[in-house]
Amino acid sequence: MLIHQLDGFQDAELPWAPCSGSSRSHNCQGTRTSSRRHRVSCSVIFAGLHRKDASIPTFSVDAGVVLRPSMANVLCGYGNDGSIDDNRPLMCEGGYPYSESRCVPGCGSPPAFCDPRNPHDEGSWTTCGVSWGAKGIRPWRGVDLPGLLDVFASKGEPFTGVGNFKGYNEIVVDPVPWLEHLPHSVEAIFMVDCTAGSAQLHYGAADGMATAMDCAEAQAAARTMHAAFLRTYPEVDPATFPLLKLRTNSWDEPFEEIR
Repeated sequence: MLIHQLDGFQDAELPWAPCSGSSRSHNCQGTRTSSRRHRVSCSVIFAGLHRKDASIPTFSVDAGVVLRPSMANVLCGYGNDGSIDDNRPLMCEGGYPYSESRCVPGCGSPPAFCDPRNPHDEGSWTTCGVSWGAKGIRPWRGVDLPGLLDVFASKGEPFTGVGNFKGYNEIVVDPVPWLEHLPHSVEAIFMVDCTAGSAQLHYGAADGMATAMDCAEAQAAARTMHAAFLRTYPEVDPATFPLLKLRTNSWDEPFEEIR
């Protein structure tokens, strides 16, 4: 399942949507946000991760969206945090569509894609897309990811809790089809099943637009976002657009619908 948690780079007025060139929200006009609007950081959660993780890894306890796979264009993916803000192009000259021979935002300029036939091409001690090598952590092509999730599950860093920037994978998603296909590109809104004492990631995500300060604020944001989504898109049937709770300790049935 492909998810995105609120990280400060989404449209403040339409928090289920990435910022775009036509966004009216003030936060989308900020330097950090506008320079990063050509790619969105997401994550894949799946049962295979249970082999290395005691609980389902998440970036934070913030609210988020579940993306519809058929309407999501995955540009590339990393088995760990890909550090795409620090080590990859934020944007690509020449614009959309991107060419992997030149530049793909969040993936490389040009990307040094992993070879699915040889994930140890830098040496037996490294696994491409998971280990840091001579070119940092390298990305897998989006089209190669379905058959390579086992690499993420078996070779990735164990999840040691929110705030450590370890254990989750980072999937770079193209915001264009996400925006073009709204509201259908988003399947659900979710909150993380957390408590008042749950650790939370605190950082200035983008131009002062920080994440929720604690569990209660994050869960309230999910409820507000779900209600606003249904108001914004009256064509969406509330019966088929759920608000979910991600139970990170429940591998068999991680999502519970909130009525």
